Amino acid sequence: DFLYKCVITRGIATLTGLIAVKASYPDDTPIFILTLAWKDRWNSSNNEWIRDLEREINVEIEEQHKNKSVLIHQVYKLSALLDVMLECISAMDPEPLFTKEHNFEVPVDGRQRKLPLVYDSVNCMFTTRS
Repeated sequence: DFLYKCVITRGIATLTGLIAVKASYPDDTPIFILTLAWKDRWNSSNNEWIRDLEREINVEIEEQHKNKSVLIHQVYKLSALLDVMLECISAMDPEPLFTKEHNFEVPVDGRQRKLPLVYDSVNCMFTTRS
């Protein structure tokens, strides 16, 4: 197995991803472990939104992307969903740091306060997973 590190920075927020790539890649999908440094240090052990983001990157992969370029697709999706996540969380603040550039109805939805991390291509907007 190979281990890699990616760092995505948006303003004052920094997302660090540790990526495990098996020798059998692309047959086995790479696994991402994420940590977001913004307001606080969030990871999957202390933040539900990071767990949801990891699930979207690691598990919810469309069949058409399960090929030799799955890692590129995962990194692209991670970058896009990080922007959506920061915009949603910031929208709940009295003075948002990240302005809304992506299309979503509400920043959080339901009793569990889920973020809209699923792109609906029919309506051209981000929604929560049903």
